[in-house]
Amino acid sequence: MVLIEETYSVSRYPFDLVAPLYDRLMESMDYERWCDNYVALLSATAPVERLLELGCGTGLMTRAFLRRALQVHGVDRSAEMLAYAEHRCAPWGDAVSFAWGDFESYRCQARYDGVVAPFDVLNYALSPEALLRALQTAATHLHPGQPLLFDVNTAYAFEMKMFDEEEVGPNAELRHWWCSRWEAATRIVQVQMYFIQGEEVIHECQQQRAHSAEEISQAMTCAGFTDVTFFDAATLSAPLPESDRIYVRAVKA
Repeated sequence: MVLIEETYSVSRYPFDLVAPLYDRLMESMDYERWCDNYVALLSATAPVERLLELGCGTGLMTRAFLRRALQVHGVDRSAEMLAYAEHRCAPWGDAVSFAWGDFESYRCQARYDGVVAPFDVLNYALSPEALLRALQTAATHLHPGQPLLFDVNTAYAFEMKMFDEEEVGPNAELRHWWCSRWEAATRIVQVQMYFIQGEEVIHECQQQRAHSAEEISQAMTCAGFTDVTFFDAATLSAPLPESDRIYVRAVKA
């Protein structure tokens, strides 16, 4: 077998090497239901027509927003993922646009009715300072009184190894093996990801950080947000100690 290692440099980011496999990996995800949750939580604060999507990936969630007659500008730091997003969303023409950028530093002239960062994008901010920079990016591009909404994996999810997977049998749709290591002191999980494609094994190492509710609330305040609210992702009620994923919504002051 040939082992292909993901390496990180200015031009290499998480998911670059596995971009061609991402859609197959996520095909069981109910994007339409997930998008309905996002639209409902956003609309409960203010009318939303134009979205900035941070970490748009291959455009699966972008497409769901477009199907609901929203205009979307998607940003991602993987050029490979963006290429898939542009192809997928091309039928929507001028209602959608994409740009390469890092959620900590991206800036453009436009202002939006809402900013979203679905599917644990902000877990990739690996420190409270990085989280604050990401939230400042969101605030910079929002009209006052308009919402920011994102979801994150929790420390409970990482402690329980909920993202460890092993599907390596000959009949597996996508043969892969993931193994995580959680460091409570830093609140960072490191996931070793192996994908088997014939005689080729693709290895990528990813890291995420479980931000505490206190860290998120403090960063939100510093970035200029108010009305910070947390929801359990499964029930949309208040989070529980065993919630493995939460939505966070706030309004730009």
